[in-house]
Amino acid sequence: MKTEKPDKKIIEEDQLTEEEKKAVEELEAQLRKMIEKDEIYQRQKRIGLLFSPGLHHNFFIHNILIILINTIVLSSVIGLTTFGNVNHLVMYFLGVLLFTFFELYIKLIVFKFLSGLINKSLGLLSLVYVTPLFYLSIVYIGQVTFDKIYQGVVVFILFVLIRFILSYYIRTFFYSRRNKQ
Repeated sequence: MKTEKPDKKIIEEDQLTEEEKKAVEELEAQLRKMIEKDEIYQRQKRIGLLFSPGLHHNFFIHNILIILINTIVLSSVIGLTTFGNVNHLVMYFLGVLLFTFFELYIKLIVFKFLSGLINKSLGLLSLVYVTPLFYLSIVYIGQVTFDKIYQGVVVFILFVLIRFILSYYIRTFFYSRRNKQ
């Protein structure tokens, strides 16, 4: 049996008195407080924040943050592990920029069409496009060389993990600030 949604509200707002409107507002406020205190809601909110694609609600600021994070994290990982050799600095930064922009736009397309699958795989599906993109843009265009294959794999894994953790903390910072306002 199929239920149909009514076309009209049962009670129009024009028909409510001022006292009834205030009572409805108070009930809505109490309901919001109860939902905020609910543990399941809070857990779902944290998980949603963990796997949400955006760092900031402003897309321009999000792009700047992603460029900075990718540049700083990749440079730090390559420098601290001493596994990679940057042959040409300008090409390295160009490779990081290309990696960032291609990843950003591929991620938008993938989230638009496969968001349910990404959530079910806990984001591991994104490794399908990030891995070849990393190789093409950082190793091939960015001219970063590795002596052995495992060194490139270690740098890639550390880069992805550190970037994920750093992005989570930046995301929680901006969303907590936004919720306070």
